[in-house]
Amino acid sequence: MEFEKEKNILNELKIFDEKNIVICQTGFINSRFTINCLKYKVEYDILKLEDTEKEQYITINLNQIYKYEIKDKKIVINLDNDTVIGIYII
Repeated sequence: MEFEKEKNILNELKIFDEKNIVICQTGFINSRFTINCLKYKVEYDILKLEDTEKEQYITINLNQIYKYEIKDKKIVINLDNDTVIGIYII
């Protein structure tokens, strides 16, 4: 199941590649920021979403994901620590 989750999220991120996106985080820390040109990679079960034009990034431990939803060019990821991360194309 873990591999399937990672595969589904990475397949959806292909649509987001090199696009302008918004990342919203809610939970014990709330934040919102934009990425002008998305680049992503997975290394050691850590998903890194970064901006190729600015020094902004977020990392997500794929092992902490307990639920995710993909629809309408939007990814919503629920993490074990009661954090919800939304990734949207602008």
